[in-house]
Amino acid sequence: MSPRNQHGWIGLDIGASSVKLAQVVRQGGKLRLEEAAMVVRQEGWQEVNLAEMAPRSSADELQTVLANAPRCEGRASAALLPTAACEWNNTTVASDETNPLSAIAEEFTVIGIDLRGRVFDYWAGLPLGRGGKTNQKGIHILSTSCDWSDRLAGDLVRVGLDCRAIDGLPLALARAVGEVDRTTGKMLAAIDWGYSGATFVLLDAGQPVYVRQLKQTAFRETVSHVAEELDLSEEEAGELLRVTSALPPHAEDMVAIVLEKIIEPAIVALTGELERTLHYLQSIGKRLAPQRIYLFGGGATLPGIGHCLTERLSREVFPWKLDAESEEIAASKSLATCLLGPAVALSALRWKSRT
Repeated sequence: MSPRNQHGWIGLDIGASSVKLAQVVRQGGKLRLEEAAMVVRQEGWQEVNLAEMAPRSSADELQTVLANAPRCEGRASAALLPTAACEWNNTTVASDETNPLSAIAEEFTVIGIDLRGRVFDYWAGLPLGRGGKTNQKGIHILSTSCDWSDRLAGDLVRVGLDCRAIDGLPLALARAVGEVDRTTGKMLAAIDWGYSGATFVLLDAGQPVYVRQLKQTAFRETVSHVAEELDLSEEEAGELLRVTSALPPHAEDMVAIVLEKIIEPAIVALTGELERTLHYLQSIGKRLAPQRIYLFGGGATLPGIGHCLTERLSREVFPWKLDAESEEIAASKSLATCLLGPAVALSALRWKSRT
């Protein structure tokens, strides 16, 4: 097998409502989806403070999702922790500082977190919220307890996988966008509109330089509202949202009209949070306004959501996707690739060195 056709790692996105799997091959410098699967948890993790709770096992879901992905090759894997199991922090250091670890330790000490019981990653960001001084640079810090990372690694071993990496959402989204958009000199953005909430990530030259959790944007609330209003199960409500064009322009049928009214508050909430975020970034500097925004997660599966947000935000918004062949493979598993972006990025770590 030639190197360009080698399989990536098995990418596993461990979410609060589901576990998603993707494995890709690289052909001619591009990724193509080779295998995909998703297993919905029988009971979603609805707590917003998972980071403060004892870690939970995903071994049963991992076993099932692997059984549903028979074309997977190899045992090497990379996994993503649930966003709610992670802590997000920011600090600033002098622009000439090459080792910010002391500043990171001080930041955690101030907020009462002991680094000795945590694993963490950090990367350069914008010096936001501290006056934007030119002699300072921002540092983003993503951490979780050793208990959470050890439990996830142990679950992977338990189902026969070799855990090569445990990653965080901003870096996975950045790599996923980088695989489909090679724009240089312009800011891009990614939004993961997931079960527990939406995460906005601003990207500069492929790196996440600003991260914000958008308030009151849990997609599960949208699904629950539809289920309640139409007397459906949440599974039925989710399927109805995926197959009905409820956002303008849509066919003038009664189901679409009713759905549009039900989900409009969620669209307004998301748009409002995005407008506040974009306004803040533009107040720091005009170049920080993203040229394009890519959507991931359950909210990205709403038919017409890209057009809807493009109209309301006056900038290009697209559900993330790979090539047409990958879309067909995902569709054969009743999935959309916008659900698989982080897992695809994890699979592609097979060819990348972290910086």
